[in-house]
Amino acid sequence: MADLHDELRERAATCWPSYDWASADVLNGAFHLVLAVPGGPLFRVAIGNGFKARTNRECQTLLAFESAPLPVPIPQLLAGPIMSTRWSGILISRVPGGPHAGGVLSSTQQAGYSKLLAALSALDPIAFVDLSPPRTWCGGAAWPELVSSDLTPLLPITARRSAAIRVAELIQAESIAQTSVCHGDFGPHNITWDGDRPIGLFDLDHACIGDPAIDIAPLIGFHGAAAVAGLAAPALLRRAMLHRATLSLQVAAAAHLNGSIALRDHALRNFASRDQQGTLFDPNGLDPHGLSDQD
Repeated sequence: MADLHDELRERAATCWPSYDWASADVLNGAFHLVLAVPGGPLFRVAIGNGFKARTNRECQTLLAFESAPLPVPIPQLLAGPIMSTRWSGILISRVPGGPHAGGVLSSTQQAGYSKLLAALSALDPIAFVDLSPPRTWCGGAAWPELVSSDLTPLLPITARRSAAIRVAELIQAESIAQTSVCHGDFGPHNITWDGDRPIGLFDLDHACIGDPAIDIAPLIGFHGAAAVAGLAAPALLRRAMLHRATLSLQVAAAAHLNGSIALRDHALRNFASRDQQGTLFDPNGLDPHGLSDQD
């Protein structure tokens, strides 16, 4: 990997010589590398299978959101894409703030989530018609079949039936949901903070027009369904729990497509473990099937 880091530094220095790429930190994501110049922009690099298509999709998404009336800054596309035989990348701006310290969900943090979610849902879908369909990052419309044909056989026998049920249940539930613009991976890990106050939003590459429960599901994973109930009407919360139950299968599918076998198997182990422990829908064991859809 060190030789790839060196290659990326050299290419960035050639393309954008006014920045000190030799001092850039390298941040490792599941499907990306990010070179972060101190006080400067970010060189976001896609690696693995399909890297060119993913970078092009990220460019398209950032341009779609460029003038969106959101209450916090988002990254701006500064240059690119640039391509290599084993990676592709874009230069993007930073957003202010830093990571959240964690802990119990505070009223300030919850209000921040609510403001961001409301702003996303208020965006005019007509202006975002070029966004990719939901779950494009993990197979899109082919995701259920990918889970069935390629991933379910890799699960323990005890978890295979559950995987089929959870996927079918989600697809049916979201098929009748009203759609809106979704971030696609909404959570404190993709928000920058000033204490408990969100001041930036990033990683929009999963953005789509889809069931708004997509954006509640990661919050359930971080905070629990009961803690985020104030952010969603009961029907929305119930669907979000169905989404949350399949998140590890979505990660497994994306890793499978990307060629990241270790990550795929880790995600499948997560699904099997949560299924066995009764925590697929909610880390505290809450089950949406006992909840009413009525407000």
